[in-house]
Amino acid sequence: MNTKVYEYIVAIAEERSITRAAERYYLSQPSLSRHLANIEEEMGAKLFRRRGGELALTDAGKIFINGAQAMLRIEQQAAERVEQIRRSQRRELRLVCQRSYMEALSRSVLPRLDGLQVSVSPGTAAEARAAMASGEADAVILASAGEPGEGLAGRELGRERMAVAVCAAQPEIPGAETCFFLHERAMPERELEDALLASAGIEPGLVCTVADNATAAEMTARGCGCSVMPERLIGHGGGIAAADSLPTADFPIRALYRPGGESDLARRLELFIDTAERSFRLTEE
Repeated sequence: MNTKVYEYIVAIAEERSITRAAERYYLSQPSLSRHLANIEEEMGAKLFRRRGGELALTDAGKIFINGAQAMLRIEQQAAERVEQIRRSQRRELRLVCQRSYMEALSRSVLPRLDGLQVSVSPGTAAEARAAMASGEADAVILASAGEPGEGLAGRELGRERMAVAVCAAQPEIPGAETCFFLHERAMPERELEDALLASAGIEPGLVCTVADNATAAEMTARGCGCSVMPERLIGHGGGIAAADSLPTADFPIRALYRPGGESDLARRLELFIDTAERSFRLTEE
């Protein structure tokens, strides 16, 4: 029996509904009903009975679900162990770097790695955190106002100064009616933006969310509102300027990674972090 079917039946038990369980796995209700019927035929017993408008487990169903959950835990533990072995034998480090820092990483760190194999993928800060959480990255580089996260260590590589940006042609101080172009709440960049605005005593009355700094800069340059972005991106002929009367704030650029371990991969990861900490420079000196 395919363990995926175990997941389906456990979902029916948790949702107490074939319809809701089917929605969870993007299946049609008839398809999931057939899976259940096949298992009940194979077991020679009904696993569910209808109670009111919901499904409830029979005694046979309770025994089946306990066994199914145990099998799924074993499968997950085995997959995690295989992944640990695979990671320990892999020679190439996987790094996701926030796009804003790719040029600095390529210029100041990668040439100093002395043959250390590193695969670097650019991404947003949110994509970097997601890659770290899913195990798709061994380390990430991003600016962050918060803590590294559960099970992660952080090394500071530099500081990013953030400022409120206004239209260079209409450099008005933001007011209560000013529209601010900020990242989505769930994105790490928003942590920096909110922290700076709080330090400046600004509570935006109107917020329009954007996907990246380029969009925020374009809308600000058009005079549609204000934005918050790295000071190094302001004032280079892009039609935006820093609001000089408002405070700026410095935030750490960090390398986040999972510490510990005695594998060759862990030692190479530590070597990369050490090199990045010594060598990372935002601008050429």
